[in-house]
Amino acid sequence: MNTIQNTIQGQNKKIGSQVSIKRVGQIGENIATRLIKEQGYTILDRNYRKKIGEIDIIAEKNGVILFFEVKTAYLREGEPKSFQWIFLEEKITPRKQGKIRKVAMLYLNEK
Repeated sequence: MNTIQNTIQGQNKKIGSQVSIKRVGQIGENIATRLIKEQGYTILDRNYRKKIGEIDIIAEKNGVILFFEVKTAYLREGEPKSFQWIFLEEKITPRKQGKIRKVAMLYLNEK
């Protein structure tokens, strides 16, 4: 089992059967942050908010700044296995991408 699966397995035990969408998102962002750090990146900011939008994680490595949008989903007990494979990148619409670009520019202009 790889690092991501081990991390998710451990988090699943903490989730329980009743959990809010917000909490699932927080768990996903925590997992993503840990994995980004393991790749040698420095976390510069989390949940960077402006009126027009938010960026979940901002990280830097070797002078390159990356902006991460984290999408998290999990399979609840009793759900059909057909829901197991969801391509979360499809959830980041062109409109959302535009907002991320605008917020990223605001972040860079502040630094």
